[in-house]
Amino acid sequence: EFHLTKDEQETVDLFEKTSAGVCHITTSTRVEAFNMRATDVPVGSGSGFVWDSKGHVVTNFHVIKDATQAKVTMSDHSVFPAALVGADPEVDIAVLKVQPQQGYTLAPLAVGQSHSL
Repeated sequence: EFHLTKDEQETVDLFEKTSAGVCHITTSTRVEAFNMRATDVPVGSGSGFVWDSKGHVVTNFHVIKDATQAKVTMSDHSVFPAALVGADPEVDIAVLKVQPQQGYTLAPLAVGQSHSL
């Protein structure tokens, strides 16, 4: 029989508790080709997390820099288009917003306070 140490079990528990709120972001930009057809070209990807049940997703600015489109893939592989709400390049942070289809439940991460760590 296999047993995890206390630290290992805590890591497993943390992953199980939070993984539904972690997402993958892919971005692209539209470029006109020589044949006058617009093509979407990938420009970035990275991770993010669901901030609230309203669809706000936090990621890094460098993930969305130069992008004209973004898609957010949830841990269950659901994919939603995302709109940029705001960004601060100085601190490398950006907020996107997704609007999942009716009936889909987002899983925001619990937000703590640093003084309680």
